[in-house]
Amino acid sequence: VNAAIDGYRIFLSGMARGVDLLAAETVLNLKQVLSDLYFVAVIPYRGQRFSDPEWANRYSRALENADQVIILSEQYYNGCFMERNRYMVEQSGRLIAVVNGTKGGTAATLRYAEKQGLEIDLIATALRGL
Repeated sequence: VNAAIDGYRIFLSGMARGVDLLAAETVLNLKQVLSDLYFVAVIPYRGQRFSDPEWANRYSRALENADQVIILSEQYYNGCFMERNRYMVEQSGRLIAVVNGTKGGTAATLRYAEKQGLEIDLIATALRGL
């Protein structure tokens, strides 16, 4: 919400289970009030799916309501998720990240965003299991 208040109008989500999908849903809900927002779903590879029915439904709804869907690869490959993260950083002026530790893909993406000079909104959380 703060980014929208600050004038940002284009929002990207990597569409992963958990915070990515929660963020996508937040932007889509906010679009009901701020109709000039633009939501982009960035998919690492065609055919990305979730086995959990609830998350699969949420993913499908977010895709259906996205203003744009970008699919970065036709098939899965080792490193496709990090490539998706780099793509989003390179397309962005601000990164909003939710972290619960210092390791993994989110931490690597934060380091990359810092090197690229992005403004970073960091939200620390103890949430697990999303």
